[in-house]
Amino acid sequence: MINTVGVVGAGPAGVAAAIMLKRYGIEVLIFERRTVGGLLNNAWRVENFPPLEPCTGEELCRKLEDRLNVNDIAIIPEEVTAVRDRIIVTRRARYTVDYTLVATGTAPKRLPSLETCSRVVYEYRDIPPGTEVVAIYGAGDMAFDGAVRA
Repeated sequence: MINTVGVVGAGPAGVAAAIMLKRYGIEVLIFERRTVGGLLNNAWRVENFPPLEPCTGEELCRKLEDRLNVNDIAIIPEEVTAVRDRIIVTRRARYTVDYTLVATGTAPKRLPSLETCSRVVYEYRDIPPGTEVVAIYGAGDMAFDGAVRA
């Protein structure tokens, strides 16, 4: 019998999985080291999901967090450092679970030649307040969204 599932990552997939598990009566521990929604927070506009009115990524992430609250699912705001058999390890504690679902999503592509530069960030929300000039490296949706929001 499954009693507890640990979900690592509170992006759209992790949140959806947590809600469905809860509906089936399974206790859920959901871990997120940053913010609910993951990289979706960076989206300038989300308009490719028909049931919802177009909104910013941040607005959609707030809706995801609201759904977790409505379903009484608390976020454990910790970075998971290891998953071993039935144990999820963070810097602060060890959690015993029956299963672990890894929903860690994607991460921005790192540029090794720029890693030594303290002024390089990979998400627009990490740009220091008051920065007046930015250079965007990339040509996809996330680069466009970052340029619009920066």
